[in-house]
Amino acid sequence: MQQSKAFSEAFREWSEIFMGRSMHRFMMRAKESGISMPQIGTLMRIHRQGALPVSDISKEMGTTLAATSQLVERLVQQGLITRTEDPNDRRVRLIAMTDKGRAILDASLRARQQWIDDLAGTLTPDELTTVTDALHILITRARAIDPASEA
Repeated sequence: MQQSKAFSEAFREWSEIFMGRSMHRFMMRAKESGISMPQIGTLMRIHRQGALPVSDISKEMGTTLAATSQLVERLVQQGLITRTEDPNDRRVRLIAMTDKGRAILDASLRARQQWIDDLAGTLTPDELTTVTDALHILITRARAIDPASEA
């Protein structure tokens, strides 16, 4: 049990450092582009899932349809997303990312990745192997206990 507690404490500390530092670069790059956190969240959802109806974005964000529609409208006005007719249901409008939106999101993701690359550059080859092996174990175990989150 003591090992489990030590793992939990170390992992919590690592998570705080990782999220704080890597996401700081991500958010700073997004802010430079004039994008808010909810807007970034919307772009990330579209990036992961492809074109989505506003109602799906609203459900995932836990916001009202009206609030999500306003958010989407601002992104459309900024030229970061488009609204197109769903070929399967003309009543539904699909939200998709534009090249401009993709470029901003990619730049933010690269800024976050740079922190990870900088950190990797401080590790010895043996440390890189050890950490990589440990991460693969964590990935496998996380997927096994929570396969629904992969969908």
